[in-house]
Amino acid sequence: MKRAWIVFAVTAAYIVPTRIWAMFRFADPKTGFYTDGGWTVGILSVFLAVCAAAILVLSARSRLPGASGEPMRSVPAAISGAAAGVAVALQSAVSLAVPAADAGALDWIFALCGILAAAALLTAAYGFASGGAPLRRLPVLALMPSVWGCLGMVLLFIRYAATVNRLENLYHTCTAAFLLLFLFSQAKLLTGIDSAKSGRRVFGYGLAAAALTAATAVPNLALYFSGRGTLGLFPTGLHAANLFLAAYALCYLAAAGRRAGAPAAFPAAREDAPAEGRPGGEETDGEPDVLKSCADFLNSRYGWEEKFVGAAENARKTAENGKG
Repeated sequence: MKRAWIVFAVTAAYIVPTRIWAMFRFADPKTGFYTDGGWTVGILSVFLAVCAAAILVLSARSRLPGASGEPMRSVPAAISGAAAGVAVALQSAVSLAVPAADAGALDWIFALCGILAAAALLTAAYGFASGGAPLRRLPVLALMPSVWGCLGMVLLFIRYAATVNRLENLYHTCTAAFLLLFLFSQAKLLTGIDSAKSGRRVFGYGLAAAALTAATAVPNLALYFSGRGTLGLFPTGLHAANLFLAAYALCYLAAAGRRAGAPAAFPAAREDAPAEGRPGGEETDGEPDVLKSCADFLNSRYGWEEKFVGAAENARKTAENGKG
């Protein structure tokens, strides 16, 4: 997974400032198009697509095990998860309190599902803070972020189908798709449906989603706060919520990666193994023979035929060899 993290870091460090420069330099907020014909942003899009594909491949081919569905304690994941939950709840509450002029029934359902998705994120954050797995008892709630993401994808397709094709629309759609894939893969892990595929895919989807979110949300928010307005029809509140979700994904993956890459515990002696005598003929009284476990571990790793012997036995063999 280390290589996938390196690709993500290089991608984010290059694409974010370059996209901000290109949007401030060439974007026309009135028309939503670029004054250079879209060549600069098009080249950046190809670079971003190649990097996202590299992240997916490197994550899938990593030798380290993927994320586990076992309970995990992580303060950064808990804090970022709670922040993401609050951000999604605020965005949904604002959509319900101040609906858009063209808001329909699907927009209301999307906002209501956002409240439930926020509750799931806050529950997951509590689990990371306490080291428990509360979503295993609430599998339906764990799926609500994925349902919220699916409804968001449907709304994007409906809105973008009625507008002229723009490159920004493709950015927003791909960002929402990868965030949805990450949330769904993580939901399978948090509910105990642990699988090797989900454990590996959550890294690829999460890192790719974070890279795409950085490439879309940060430049558009920079345009918005500069007074120039955002490009495309993607709501500004969702840009902010996506940033919190991307930060949550990175914190979760960092904690899961450290846990997956941690060295395995030293093999203990089997409880059902017969009691072995200690060097010198003393009995172990049921206690594990630590020296034998060490020797077995070294032999299995390096193919040696070494064993530990007591000092008295070693001296006796030395004396016998000297007599011979």
